Amino acid sequence: MELSKKNILIGTIVVIIIWALSGLLIDLFTSKRGTFGDMFGAINALFSGLALFGIIVSIMIQQNELRLQREELQETRKEFVSNRTTSILFKQIEYLNTRIEKYKFLSDPFTDFRPASFSEFHSIISEYKERGESEIVNNLIDHNKKTFISIVELIVRSYKSFDKFLDFNNTEKEEQIQLRQFLKNNINPDTQKILSIRIKFLHEELNQMKNNTDAKDDLMIQFLKDLIKSEVDDINYIFNYGK
Repeated sequence: MELSKKNILIGTIVVIIIWALSGLLIDLFTSKRGTFGDMFGAINALFSGLALFGIIVSIMIQQNELRLQREELQETRKEFVSNRTTSILFKQIEYLNTRIEKYKFLSDPFTDFRPASFSEFHSIISEYKERGESEIVNNLIDHNKKTFISIVELIVRSYKSFDKFLDFNNTEKEEQIQLRQFLKNNINPDTQKILSIRIKFLHEELNQMKNNTDAKDDLMIQFLKDLIKSEVDDINYIFNYGK
């Protein structure tokens, strides 16, 4: 029952009415009147009833205060978890972008593949693609295979680690999707573009292996196929993250 001044007043009136009715019933059905002292007993009954009602009101007030405290604690916890999640999200974004930008790529096939940063490498790849020099593009992608694998593994580990954190904090599904999308959309924008080139190269390599009928039963070729498929799965995981 909701505790209010109106309910307390009604409860007090009910106690008084019950007390008055009990006195009236005693007067009607008792043949002998009590002594003068019995009148005080009736008054004591009234105050005892009011005291009991007061105790009930006090208990209800305490319960209401405890409920409000629990709700406040729950809101405080939600706010704390939300702030911590936001902090970890931004740190994860900063960490990933810093690590990705530190990778060096062999970027120039005409000068022994001089090292370049992630952004520079993307610009060089884009330039060769615009010229239609797909052979040079494939050559650059192939020579930077280890770097690509390292970047993919880094992103996959970070995404999965963030997912575990969200699950540990019992984050709601809709909020999880929003946070994942925010993480994905704020990673270095060149990442998706370069990984798209990489996964296209991997598919072409797989097709070449399939067309090589002499190598179908070769264990080494099968091993290489499995490695390529594993990398393809990881890149697809990155592409589909947050969906």
